[in-house]
Amino acid sequence: MEQLPDDVLLEVMRYLTVEDLFACRLVCKRLGALALHPDVWRHRDLNAYGDQLKWLCPVLRLAPCLTTLMMDLPTPGCLLACTMVKCAVRELYLGVVDEGGSMHAAALIRSQEALGRLRVLQISFPLGSDREQTALMGTVASTSGLEMLICDHCSPCPASTIARLVQHGAVTTSSLRYFICSLFSQSDYGFAHFVLSLHAATLEKVDLGLGSRLSDDYCPYLSETASLLVGMPNLRKLECPVLPGLESLVVCESLTTLTINVCALPDRRALVGAAKLLRRAHQLREVMLYYRSFFEDRSLLDLGVDLIRALECSGRSQLEKLSLGASWEFAAPPDKIFTLVTPLLATLPSLQALKHLAVDPAPSELLLGITPQTTPALEGLELHPIDDTLLPCAHAWLHSDAVKKLFTNNSSLELFVPNLPKYCPDDELCEVCALGCHLPHWHDVELEKFDLLHGITCSLIPRNKFCS
Repeated sequence: MEQLPDDVLLEVMRYLTVEDLFACRLVCKRLGALALHPDVWRHRDLNAYGDQLKWLCPVLRLAPCLTTLMMDLPTPGCLLACTMVKCAVRELYLGVVDEGGSMHAAALIRSQEALGRLRVLQISFPLGSDREQTALMGTVASTSGLEMLICDHCSPCPASTIARLVQHGAVTTSSLRYFICSLFSQSDYGFAHFVLSLHAATLEKVDLGLGSRLSDDYCPYLSETASLLVGMPNLRKLECPVLPGLESLVVCESLTTLTINVCALPDRRALVGAAKLLRRAHQLREVMLYYRSFFEDRSLLDLGVDLIRALECSGRSQLEKLSLGASWEFAAPPDKIFTLVTPLLATLPSLQALKHLAVDPAPSELLLGITPQTTPALEGLELHPIDDTLLPCAHAWLHSDAVKKLFTNNSSLELFVPNLPKYCPDDELCEVCALGCHLPHWHDVELEKFDLLHGITCSLIPRNKFCS
C-alpha cells in the first residue's frame, strides 16, 4: 500500500464509511492526512439522526467539507459544533425542534456563510414567533451566496424588523434563484416580501405554497406580493395562491410555468385577476390549477371554472402541459368533478400545442373526449381516477372499453395511471385477470414508471397486445 500514489488511495477512501475514515487517522500520518482530504468528503452526505448523530461533532470540527448536512437543533452534547465549524457544507437542512434551537441555527448558518460554500438552505420550525425566531429569520435573509432557500413556513415578522436585523449584519447582494416559503396568513408575509424584494434581480423560481392550512377556509392575501413578483426580470416558474393582482404578471415574458392554488374561500377579485392572466399570458408553457375544495357558493364555483375557460380564450396559446387537480382531502361527488372536467373538454381544442395533460381526480369518461381532433399534439395523458373507477392492474386497464377506444383513436398517445401491478396476484384476481387471457411473456415485461403530478409514481399502460 505504501507504493500506491495518493490519488489512488483517495479514490478508494471515497467509499469508506465515516467511522473507517476517522479510524484511518490513527493508522499513520499519511493515511491520517488523506482521511481529511477534501476529495474524500466533498460528495458525502451526513444525516445526523439516530446512529449517525454521534458523528456530527467530529465531522463538523474535522472534516473539510460535505455536500449535504441534515440535522435538528438544538443537538444535545454538540452545541459548540454550531460555532466551532471547520466543515464547509453546500446544502444545509435544519429543523428547529425545541427552545434555543433558533439561536444555534443562526450561529451555524453564520459559520457556514463564512466558510463560503453554502448554496442551499432549508429550515423548518414550529408555528409561532419569538425573538429568537425573528433573529434567525434576519440571519437567513442576510446570508450571502445562497441560491436556494426553503422555509417550511415564514415566521410572523414585519418586513421592517427583518430589514433592521439585516442592516446590522453583512451586506447582502441578490443571489437567490429559487425561493420556497409557504404563506398561511398576512402576518407571514413580512419575511417573504423582504426576500422577494432583496433577491428580485436573480430569482427564477418562486413557490409560495397552497396559501392556507387544512383547517382554514378564508385565505387573506396582500396585493403587494404580485407587484414584487412583477419586478423580477428572470422569473420563469411561479407557484402561488390566488393572489390579488396576478393579472399584472402578464408583462413577465420570462414566466413560462405557473401553478395557481385555489383555497376554499378565495377572494373574488383575485379569481378574476387570475383568469385575466391566463387569458392574456401567451408565453405560458406549463399551467397547473389546483383546487383545495369544490365551492358550495355557485358564484365562486363559476369564477373557479373561469380559470379553465380562460385558457380557451388565450388565442395563440403555446401551452404544452396542463394539470388540473383537486385535493383528495375534500370528498366531492362525481357531479362536482364534472363541473371542472366539462369546461376542460370544451377548452382542449383551442390548445393546439398541448403535449401533456394531467387530471386528478378524473372520471373515465374523460378518455372518450381525447381524440386527434381535440388534442392533435397530445403525447401523454395522466389520469388519476375517482376511487370507485380505479382499476387494480394494467391488465384491467387494457380491457377497459374507454382505454381501447383511446388507443384506437390516438395511435401514439401514452397513458399514465397511478402506480399499479401488471396483473393481480393469483389469490386476489380481479374479474379481468380471472379470464386467464394474459400471455406467459407478461412475466418478463416491466411496466415503465414515472414520477409525475404531485410527485406520485405512475405506470405507463403498454399499448402492446399482451392478451391471447
